[in-house]
Amino acid sequence: ELHAHLNGCISSATMKKLMAQKPNLQIQNGMTMIDKGKKRTLDECFQMFQIIYQITTRTEDILLITKDVIKEFADDGVKYLELRSTPREEKSTGMTKRMYVETILEGIKQCKEEGLDIDVRLLIAINRSGGPAVAKQTVKLAEEFLLSTDGLVVGLDLSGDPTVRHGQDFLEPLSEAKKAGLKLALHLSEV
Repeated sequence: ELHAHLNGCISSATMKKLMAQKPNLQIQNGMTMIDKGKKRTLDECFQMFQIIYQITTRTEDILLITKDVIKEFADDGVKYLELRSTPREEKSTGMTKRMYVETILEGIKQCKEEGLDIDVRLLIAINRSGGPAVAKQTVKLAEEFLLSTDGLVVGLDLSGDPTVRHGQDFLEPLSEAKKAGLKLALHLSEV
């Protein structure tokens, strides 16, 4: 599986586990956007991420979703998985972008230690809504992890709502990433 967005692969069961841990959140009617088999517009798909961001504010949440997603892919017989995710910081819990990535990598490591028969790699994603300045910061972070993770971080992904900004806005940071040895995966011309 070469195209697995971490937050886009969270199952309804995992979402419900996370929501049960945060009963104070008012997101019940948001469930219509996450139940399996529901049809969604492109806008509804991106609205779903706002729900996900509300229930994944701690490193423990990121670890849970990472491990659940990997286990579900392994259960489906996937042998090679490339996860991708945009580093997020959460001021309310103190989670930094670096901690976010480190937690995903820890989830990958724990799944390996548990003997799951799946080889997992990570692409660090640029969310186009953050703009070129944030993209440059993400490239720097990805470069650091490329050099320090013994092959777990393999590349950089440009993703996010395709109606926000043009791909050409990101040419400079993407060129920097390529020069640093990061493989590139780009979402362009989707609408």
